Amino acid sequence: MICPKCGKTYNNKVTYCISCGTELVPEEKTVAEETAAAETPSAEGIFDGITSESETPRNNIMMSSSASVEEPAEPPETKAEIPVKEKRSASEIGKAVLKRTVSACLSVLLAAAALLGFGTAAARELTDKSVVAEAVRSADLLSVPAKELGITKSSGFDIPEEATVEEAVAVMAAGSGVDSGNIRRIYESSTLKEFISGAAAEYAEYLRSGSQPNKLTAERIKAVFLENLSVISSNTGTPLSESDIELACREIERTGEILSSISVSSIENGASGKYIRIARAYMSVPVLIAELAAAAVIIALLAIVNKNASAALKYTGVPVFIAGAAALAATFMFTMQIGPFSGLTGLTLETVKGLSAAASGSLYRMGGTMLFIGAAAMSVSAAMKSS
Repeated sequence: MICPKCGKTYNNKVTYCISCGTELVPEEKTVAEETAAAETPSAEGIFDGITSESETPRNNIMMSSSASVEEPAEPPETKAEIPVKEKRSASEIGKAVLKRTVSACLSVLLAAAALLGFGTAAARELTDKSVVAEAVRSADLLSVPAKELGITKSSGFDIPEEATVEEAVAVMAAGSGVDSGNIRRIYESSTLKEFISGAAAEYAEYLRSGSQPNKLTAERIKAVFLENLSVISSNTGTPLSESDIELACREIERTGEILSSISVSSIENGASGKYIRIARAYMSVPVLIAELAAAAVIIALLAIVNKNASAALKYTGVPVFIAGAAALAATFMFTMQIGPFSGLTGLTLETVKGLSAAASGSLYRMGGTMLFIGAAAMSVSAAMKSS
């Protein structure tokens, strides 16, 4: 290092000159500062001759126009509130699941009670004396196979196996002036149809309540035959002879074995006696009252469990609606003889056809009432839930 004032030379780096006290600066730093000073231009010289952008005529015009036009203020931002679902505890979830499970089970029981009640009411309707009498009057008993009534075995005549009652009577009445052409006219205009319908109504009442019907005997049937001799003569055109009447009475007496097989004592002691007692108990008034009471209790339990009118109405309306729809479907199949009733033949088919003609209106009203009550409860529940 060399002192710039007195020229003294130092081999080591020192801060001040020993001779004159001048502050000494390292040579490398001095050179670097001088080089940087030489390369950096003056700030005043760089922008000489360049007019400020704000002072140009174009910029002045733009500034004046922007200053004169006020931009509309932006509307304040609105933040949509997002509902936050509260997290439920495990116990609350468990209670909700339990409530729905209990409600669903009660709904199933309500549907079962409604269907059982409909079945009891329908059975009582189908075994009503007036309904059964009307069913017999509307049934075509002459087209029933004769073997189903035991005529082919007990008549003593050569009656074909597949013959109907009308054909069997024609065979037995051969030579008496009664032929197949006027048998049906005699049956329709005589009191025989009323006699049969009355006897069937008595047996229906026995099935329904257990009251004993008047015993069917050959003497009762002979009395009906004798009181219709004039009807037979008017339809055949010739009066019956004494021999014809005696022959007919003997044939009626031969039906004693058939009549005894359908007596009350024979039915009760036979295999069907147990099923008749079960059916009689099912269609009894106390059972019907018990079914209605059970439905009322289930509805009350649904209201207690849910503690909400909308939910209670929903769990009540759905099963009643389903039961009503099932009742209407069963009634339709019964009246149209389809589904489980499609395979019926002979006397059973004629009985079902007669009963459906006599009681279909009542059955449809019962099913439709259940369907309407269920639909009304579901509609009110939906309206309460949406409001």
